[in-house]
Amino acid sequence: MKYVRRCIVTTSVAALIALISLHFVFGNQNNSINALAGIYQTAASSRISQIRLNQDGTYTHEFSEGEFAHANTGMWTIETAQEDNHVVLSSFVSFPGEEALLGGLGTNGGYYLLRINHDILGEISLVYNVDLGLSYRKLHIFPITPQSQSPTGIVLPMSR
Repeated sequence: MKYVRRCIVTTSVAALIALISLHFVFGNQNNSINALAGIYQTAASSRISQIRLNQDGTYTHEFSEGEFAHANTGMWTIETAQEDNHVVLSSFVSFPGEEALLGGLGTNGGYYLLRINHDILGEISLVYNVDLGLSYRKLHIFPITPQSQSPTGIVLPMSR
């Protein structure tokens, strides 16, 4: 009798954990403009690439390598392609040296698709190379105001 009761409790706990996990994986995928707005960064060695998605539908893309810094701006939207949600950046330019950071994928003033990914904790990333698992990670810098925007330099994340 104790064994049966223990099996029922164990199965119930496992089912509850599975339901909670499903909620975090599928229930927290808020892909609204407000949820996606923010600063995303990918970096390797001395190369840093950032994308700032603004709530007004504009973005700023900054790339720096050592002393050299480049920036461009454009519009962004949310679109569905192949059953996945994507951030689409218009007029995206990848700068010299950035192609290696982006896994060989770059554009010269065209559209750039970034797949929206939510991890099990709800953290958002923008995947630019699915095969290599490369993505821009959302930085936790609050609040994002015009005063905190850096048109000429890279914003470094604050410690959590």
